[in-house]
Amino acid sequence: GLPGCGKSTISHIVAKKLRNVGYNVNELTYVLDHEYSKGMRKTFKLLYSCKFFLENNKLFRKIKYIILKCKGRIRVNQIINVMYKCWSYNSSGKYDFLVWDEGIMQSAVSISVDDAPEYSGIIAAEILETVAGKCKVIGIYLDFPIELAVSRMKIRNTKDSRADKLQEQEKELFLENYQKGLCTLEYCIHITDYEMQLEEMAQMIVQYILKEKNL
Repeated sequence: GLPGCGKSTISHIVAKKLRNVGYNVNELTYVLDHEYSKGMRKTFKLLYSCKFFLENNKLFRKIKYIILKCKGRIRVNQIINVMYKCWSYNSSGKYDFLVWDEGIMQSAVSISVDDAPEYSGIIAAEILETVAGKCKVIGIYLDFPIELAVSRMKIRNTKDSRADKLQEQEKELFLENYQKGLCTLEYCIHITDYEMQLEEMAQMIVQYILKEKNL
């Protein structure tokens, strides 16, 4: 979903609910963003990306090729933001669930938003097909209005996203492109009711996840 739509809050509630019924849950992106400084986050992401490069060089190069094929170029921080998550997929065996507020699909949109948002879905699908393996991927789209995202961004505590650093006019254009990218992805759960209580939203997501796990 868009910056400010509540991804972190809801994903954390979902993770806690899953733990409460006995599951082992990885919350890599939430933990990095909420328990470490900006400098430490960058260090861990770089470390995990390097581990992925060293342990799975063939996969690393294939994913880089997927991105460059669609985009033509990519910034170093963007490749790191994707690769550290790919490493976590490959190390997911000891967990029942990976619950991320910003997973591979979100990263694909961030990579593409500046000049090619229409390629977000292709990039996400090909990367997930490459790294997810036996993991079942459940994408959840919090499809909330841009106006709501802007108003929430103004009052939230953290100001680390790219959108936070933009002027108002640039921010709206950025969010419009971001939304275009989000619309190209494939989701299992599509939530449009932004007035729904967070607990209710999280419970609906958990029920869906557990139902899928038991299929």
